[in-house]
Amino acid sequence: MRTALVIGGTGLIGRAVARHLLRDGWRVTVRRRVPRSWTFAHRLRWSNVQGRAGRG
Repeated sequence: MRTALVIGGTGLIGRAVARHLLRDGWRVTVRRRVPRSWTFAHRLRWSNVQGRAGRG
């Protein structure tokens, strides 16, 4: 089974990417700051991000 890490997975694009990867048979781990409740959330692996983004 292929594995993917989706960084920023709770946003609009990350959510769509995670959903499509799952649909295509990937094992998906999502990096997140804020927990979300999605209909497919039970099929994801979750990895919390601590801290804040710094200035660029």
